[in-house]
This record gives sequence, structure tokens and C-alpha cells, in this order.
Amino acid sequence: MGRGRSQCDIPDELLDEVFIRLPLQWIVTARSVCRRWRRKLCCKSFLAKHDLHGPQQRWIIVDYFLNSKGFLGAFNTVDRKWLAIPVLLPPRTRNLSLLCGSQGFLCFLDRQKLHARHVHLCNPVTKQWLKVPLPRSISPLHLHLRIYGTRGSNHFKLLMLDQTCDLVPVASLYDSRTRKWRPLNQALAASFFSLWDNLVLSSNGIYDLEKEEWRLSVQIPRFRASSLLLRRDGGIFKARVLVAKIKLFQLSMESMRDELVAESPGGMLPQGSTPKPWCFFDELDNVWIVSRWMPAIFMYEASSEQWRKFDYKWSGFEDRGIAECCNLSFHQFPHA
Repeated sequence: MGRGRSQCDIPDELLDEVFIRLPLQWIVTARSVCRRWRRKLCCKSFLAKHDLHGPQQRWIIVDYFLNSKGFLGAFNTVDRKWLAIPVLLPPRTRNLSLLCGSQGFLCFLDRQKLHARHVHLCNPVTKQWLKVPLPRSISPLHLHLRIYGTRGSNHFKLLMLDQTCDLVPVASLYDSRTRKWRPLNQALAASFFSLWDNLVLSSNGIYDLEKEEWRLSVQIPRFRASSLLLRRDGGIFKARVLVAKIKLFQLSMESMRDELVAESPGGMLPQGSTPKPWCFFDELDNVWIVSRWMPAIFMYEASSEQWRKFDYKWSGFEDRGIAECCNLSFHQFPHA
């Protein structure tokens, strides 16, 4: 019995049970095994089930090579491996910069267009692009965006802070179902920093984007946005990259003071290296710290309370770039 015949003899029910447990990148690879697998693994109903029930893996996405060489760098926080994901830029775009990402949707802005009237959403797995119009009153130079995507659904929301006027910043919300922007609770406009799925951290507390209500209303001391991070349970943390070491702090809700959680061993960083890092949590509450000036990606493993470091394939790349952390998915854009 040949190999192809063996594959055809596997019942559909068993294949579904196996495939639904495979990580996204394995699904993409398995499509090339045979026609039967390709038909099944490209079927919209299967992809919808996989998005809803498949294993969740967060990826660190870097956009350093997007405009020059046409790919995104992607580091899998589970397999601890780098991938280059080819991305074909949409027409008439010149210099896309990554703003944010959630549930497979990445949001970009063309920085060379001073009067850009759209942001560009991309799913790098399905190769789809979607243009979302911006309100005419805002300036792209003073734009701060976060995106929230719903697992198992192509529904998403864009949270925008417009700081065109420093005295009166404005918060707005775009809903993919209505395709419209609308004003949002202006307490968010005081400044929002970090997002974990549906939770947004601002200086006035933690806001739930799904329910559109405050989960925690409290004045939170201002942190540097680049080092602030929000854990899935609502815990507020920040990382400091000091000379040759990294310190991780948690904000106490009682005293409103920083409490030291973990400190890396000395010598993990080159002497004198004090870059501004991007910091992320994964589903296991591990903390990931990345900067293009660092020699490695660093991770604090919550279960073992140990620090680890991994090869940073594109460390030291001179062009400006952004890192983001989110899941990838097979979501199709609504009305794309």
C-alpha cells in the first residue's frame, strides 16, 4: 500500500481530531502533503473551527524588513523559532509601519503620507489587506492605535487616541460590524498604553473593550509606555533595562508603588546597553522583552522563576522598526 493510499484511508473524523490540535504553522505545511489534506485544510468551516479551538500561540512580529524586502519577521514564543512571513504590500503604499496587532490582524500606517486617510489592516497568513478610513479631523502624526480581535470571529475593534490637540485628546472606537467610528469614554483619552486581548490599560484604570466598561477605575501612576505591560488577569507590570541586567516590577494596587518581582543575572546585556524595550506577556504569563539593539530576546519564565535568552535573528538592524506580540489566525476580513 503506497503512502498516498494510506493517507486516503484515514477517516475524516480522525483527521479532524488531529488537525484541530496542530499549531497554525503546521497546518500551512500539511497542506502540501496531498490534495485531500489541502482541500480539508483550506476549507472555511475547518479554518473557523481551528481559529476557535486550535492551540493559541503568541508571536513576536517585527516589521524591520517589510518595506525593503517584503517580509515580516515572526518569532514563535512556544517553538522558540524565527520565521520570515512574505507579505505583498498593497498598491500605492510606500513606507508601512506596524502599529498594533490582535488575533491575526496587524494594523499599519503609511508614515510617508502626512495626510493619510486610512490605516491598513493585514492578515499575513491569508495575505489579505483591508483599508479602514480614519476620521477626517485627525492627524496621522499624532495617532495612537490599539486593535482588539475576537477569537473564532473576524470581528474587530480599533481603539484610537487622537492627540492632534494636546489640550483635548480624543478617544474613538471603530467597530468592524458597523464600519463606523464613534466617540468613546473620554477618561481613556488621558492616555492608554497596554492591551491584553480585550483589556486596555490607561492612566485612569483598566477598560474592557468587549463590554465597553471599566473593569478597574483608579488613578494609575504614569509609566513609560514602551516598558508597560498588562497581564491577562489585569496585573500591571513594567520592565526596566538597566546596565547589564533587567528588572521586572509589579504595581501594587494597595500602595500604588512598584514591587520588584524578578531581576535577571548580571552580564545578560552588554555593558552600557540601555535600550528601550518592547515587553509582552504570553498565555503562560511568561514575560518577553525585545529590542532591536539587544543581542537576544529575553524571557522571564513564571513557572520556574528563571531567565532565558534566545537568538535574535535580526538584532542590530539599523532601520527603524516596531515589534508587536499577538496570535496569528486564519481569519478572513469582514467585507474584504
